[in-house]
Amino acid sequence: MSSLVAITLSTNLYEISNYCFCNCIKLKEINLKHVRVFGEYCFCGCDSLSAITLGTNITKSAKTPFKNVTSIQNVTAPGVKSVDFDITASSSNAFCNIKHKTVTTRYDKNNNILPDFLSDEIETLVFKNRRGLSDINLASTVTVIEENAFSGCDMKRLDLSHVMFFGSQYDMTFLTAITLNNNIQINNLYDYTGLKKIDAINTQNIDARAACWMKEMFDEKNLEIVKFCYTQKDVELFNGIIPSNFYKLKIICHNVNFENYNFNEIKIPEGITMMNINAFQNNKNLTKLVFPTCFKVLKNTCFVHSSLKELCIAPVKKFKISNCYELTSVTFLNQKVTKTFMVENCFNVKNIEFPNMPFDFVFNEKIDFTIYKLLKNKYKFEGDVVLFSIDPNWIDSKGILIIPDEVNVIENLYFKSTNLTEIWMGKNLNKIELFTFCDCKNLKIVKNMRRSIKFSQYSFKGGDNNIIIEYVD
Repeated sequence: MSSLVAITLSTNLYEISNYCFCNCIKLKEINLKHVRVFGEYCFCGCDSLSAITLGTNITKSAKTPFKNVTSIQNVTAPGVKSVDFDITASSSNAFCNIKHKTVTTRYDKNNNILPDFLSDEIETLVFKNRRGLSDINLASTVTVIEENAFSGCDMKRLDLSHVMFFGSQYDMTFLTAITLNNNIQINNLYDYTGLKKIDAINTQNIDARAACWMKEMFDEKNLEIVKFCYTQKDVELFNGIIPSNFYKLKIICHNVNFENYNFNEIKIPEGITMMNINAFQNNKNLTKLVFPTCFKVLKNTCFVHSSLKELCIAPVKKFKISNCYELTSVTFLNQKVTKTFMVENCFNVKNIEFPNMPFDFVFNEKIDFTIYKLLKNKYKFEGDVVLFSIDPNWIDSKGILIIPDEVNVIENLYFKSTNLTEIWMGKNLNKIELFTFCDCKNLKIVKNMRRSIKFSQYSFKGGDNNIIIEYVD
């Protein structure tokens, strides 16, 4: 259909369906005065369409029959007072005597449409990374700005007092002044790093996440903010210290880096609910780290720190403390330590605490042996004790590994050692998972096995093909 130059519609044709004339790039004009129903994207891609005729009997229309059509210069529509479909900014002048909604699109940029054009909406990506906008103001007619419409552009002023919806914008580093209203929500205002002035119309409560360094601007106008976030700019402003006097400080931004600040101890202020759990991983002098009770550890996250000695944190299921070789003490702020492999390759842990836990507390689900061995004399355990990781130092000079008698299950190990030649199973072992000792190339004998222990030949696959299993029954 791209070769069609002219189309004559039957007077009996009342409906144009979705995409009907889409991409008829040579079509210049069309008479639509008998059409009553317009579908979606009927003329999308008709880049040469310059003249149309409409009738007064339109009963139903989608919003987008003329989506991205920027070439309409003449509209003949006697008696038509309004249309329900959207018109691009470039074509809107042809509809000047007809009530319609004007939308600025990416396709309007070739016609030098700027933010001060009297549009109703600005679509996504229209002015993304655009330069030459520093002296331009947003038109007061605009009520909707879609996501990324202005991301990375060099606008300096943005008056949103009339805007009903403002999508997320990014890299707004050129912006120095912004005016908000009670309809606007900005979840990343903290990224607007060039701001020097913040104002609001008809509200004192701003629905936004702002950086701590912005507080003075809010205070100057007596504005209340929903949440403060601690940003990299705040790190530099506060010399790496997280302020405790911001009662609405809830978030430490994920990309914040503290490695230039050599603290020995850090206590995250109460109120912080979100942050990168490994934000301090590169602080090699850090020996003690305390997270607040309300901090929400995400599932499937892994805390790693090579020099930390003391850690205080509220765990969740599928959270892991891993490769903390110097860690000696852990304080868990709740009891969610069961049914999961929580402590991996942290073999120097000598103390585990649970604040305010009753002495008669019972752990009734399976628990990591690393935790069990430090708590077995304090609390009662009714679930299986699971060995998730093996300290290589358990293997003696003769290559013998003795599994502790308290262990019921050996799980998810994939233990690798060339020094291991013998394993002596514990008295209460019931199960060995697949591939547990699969990378122990010199393993020759497994002792103290009971026939009731559930295991597979693949539990020891990779060892000597002639592994001897000695049963005690």
